[in-house]
Amino acid sequence: MILLNAAAISEDLLLPAESTVGQIKSIHRDYINILTADGIVTLVRSGMDHIPFGIEVDLAGGWLNTDLKEQQAVLQLDDAIIVGETLAVQGLQSCPRFSCHSSYDPLTGVVDCLPRLRQLQQLCNDAGKGGGIMAYIGQYDAEIFCRRRKPPDLTGARIPRQVELLVTGILDNKEYLIGEGICGLLGVGPGSTPSGDDFLLGFLSGISHVQPVRCQHAAKIMAQHLVQNAPRLTTFMSIEYIKYGVKGLYHQRFGEMIRSFGAGVEQEMISKARNLMQLGHFSGVDLLVGFVYGGFTALAAGTTTDEKGVAYENL
Repeated sequence: MILLNAAAISEDLLLPAESTVGQIKSIHRDYINILTADGIVTLVRSGMDHIPFGIEVDLAGGWLNTDLKEQQAVLQLDDAIIVGETLAVQGLQSCPRFSCHSSYDPLTGVVDCLPRLRQLQQLCNDAGKGGGIMAYIGQYDAEIFCRRRKPPDLTGARIPRQVELLVTGILDNKEYLIGEGICGLLGVGPGSTPSGDDFLLGFLSGISHVQPVRCQHAAKIMAQHLVQNAPRLTTFMSIEYIKYGVKGLYHQRFGEMIRSFGAGVEQEMISKARNLMQLGHFSGVDLLVGFVYGGFTALAAGTTTDEKGVAYENL
């Protein structure tokens, strides 16, 4: 049996009070996804990005070098994760904790959000990735889109229409439009976290962190609809990212970009945004596009500029 030590664990990952059984859902070089009754637990190779439902594990080489297999049974204890007679990860209670919560630390004072959003939008337009959410909605001017609440062209296209419904619902506090836009975007696109889901999570973070006061109620409604509808419309991995994302808990690269947007110098923000854009095939760009659309929607709502992001702890 391979014995490994937990190097760090997300402080927001709830370990079971009693032993519980799960199974390996997927295996990749840098991480393993374990499905339990409470959701996903991801074992991440040391040195990789932190995620809110992750456990960092001291592992030389990658997970593909082990004898682990998909659907293999997993026993999760309060201080260890055991995979048959193949592998055990110990020390969950005694290892350090890390946080994936993104909150502003205003080291440089209040920033002007408008030019920063325009810079991020330009980065997305220049990304040159032939896929993701921009393959569905096109390279619209998000600022004009969110002010006018509709795309300048292709008005009959399904996905731009769903974005239009979402933006209008947020600005007018109309729950049925928010719900319709969300349900039309969840599960859109291939991959473990579809492009529509990444866009929605980015959008929610945008209205929650960029001038959130007047969007606060609409953002809470959006979070509720995401949690309620994701289980029937999208993938198990995306459900987990949404479950944590509505509480303001993000993938490390996304959290770092959000923090730098609100507090860092512009060059730091650009650097963090470029790092985010390298995440997955399209996930990083899709998250950033969503953040830009959400940010411009918040500005269109006329919110103030000095509030921290909103988290919805009861979802």
